[in-house]
Amino acid sequence: MTEKDRKTYKKMYEDTICSPYISYIERIKTLKAIKTAIQGNIELVSEALSSDLNKHKNEAYFSEIGLVLKELSLTISQLKKWMKPKRAKTPILLFGGSSKLIPQAMGIALIISPWNYPFYLSLMPIISAIAAGNRVILKPSESSPETSYLLTNLFNNTVDSRYIYVMSSDVDSTKEMLMNKFDIVFFTGSQRVGSLVRQQLCSTNTAIILELGGKCPVIIDQNLNIDQSVEKVFNSKVINAGQTCVAPDYVAIHKDKIDIFIDKFNKLSSEFEKHIDEYPKIINKKHFDRLLNLAKNTELTVKDTKILPKAIKTTFNSELMVDEIFGPLLPVVSYSEISEVLDFIKSNGEPLATYVFTKSKNFENVIVERVRTGAVVTNEIMLQLANYNLPFGGVGSSGWGRSHGYQGFLAFSNVVSCYSRWGFGTKLNTHPYTDKKINLIKKFLK
Repeated sequence: MTEKDRKTYKKMYEDTICSPYISYIERIKTLKAIKTAIQGNIELVSEALSSDLNKHKNEAYFSEIGLVLKELSLTISQLKKWMKPKRAKTPILLFGGSSKLIPQAMGIALIISPWNYPFYLSLMPIISAIAAGNRVILKPSESSPETSYLLTNLFNNTVDSRYIYVMSSDVDSTKEMLMNKFDIVFFTGSQRVGSLVRQQLCSTNTAIILELGGKCPVIIDQNLNIDQSVEKVFNSKVINAGQTCVAPDYVAIHKDKIDIFIDKFNKLSSEFEKHIDEYPKIINKKHFDRLLNLAKNTELTVKDTKILPKAIKTTFNSELMVDEIFGPLLPVVSYSEISEVLDFIKSNGEPLATYVFTKSKNFENVIVERVRTGAVVTNEIMLQLANYNLPFGGVGSSGWGRSHGYQGFLAFSNVVSCYSRWGFGTKLNTHPYTDKKINLIKKFLK
């Protein structure tokens, strides 16, 4: 950590003790300042994402910048409603009183963001944290240096540093910062690192939201025409070269159609090769080599640190089916009965998203009812992220906690239960206890 990191945290901590909650006016002012800063620097954001990941400017906008601007617009327009105390029903046993729920800020939030969507996955939790009235320290990823540098300049020079500060992005700084007191930590990244962060916070009872990953399946009903699914699955592997936490990790398809699916998928990849110059790269050599090793017996189309999407026929017990792929490789496994797929999912950790291609509502219902997952999406891929009314998050090994929209606001809020009584009240629960009192209580409490 730099000396500025330490001083800024100390100042935020002192400010939070003196004034725990940021006012509505200051929240709106800060959110509008963020929006103005982004709108004035869209080209710079696109250039940073291109430098780090070779994202085309159109992909940078629809998968990161545009979604952030939409989240800001929603939050600014709805914040007064979200902050308003909500009335809660009061049971007759407590007659004479009233109940309400008041969302209050947690305090200081530490947000640790990843490299794969370094702009989007930094800004989305920041928006929610500020909306809820918290002060925020952002730790961007050291693996996306240009975007981290841009975020530092964007916030530390144009937005009020009393409320948002971008700290150093190296690993040692993160470890030191985590030794400080935070009221909530929001981590997005791998299961391995998320587990380390959680362990470090256990002794402090710090609230934590973990947005992790996992092996997100695509389950294709045997009665479906392959053309309805293969193109959507392929396009999802093109976006960010498959380096997306909710990207399809593997496809499970009926044994009679596996070869047709693989042939069509790889044909699409061959046709896409002419666009390889505007296709995202693998983030670094470590991940590039990891992917090459996973596909060591497969012929891949490679240029520099780019690997075109490739469907690979495999089995449930292969090396490709152990860990999250997080890249353009697509293992494809076959099933005879859907129970084979459900058993595999059950024994290999809860996915962040599960994709289903079917014409049958019954088939969809089987997946919804029997798979523990953060989301179920039918006949589409990854579009759940574009609906700000749907909370985003995992379950079990894919994380816990929810974000985006109103759920993101609640995630960074301490919802206070308030009960008030003005005037007389009941004495049913006071001494002396009598049969008449307990009979009345039994009447109400049943």
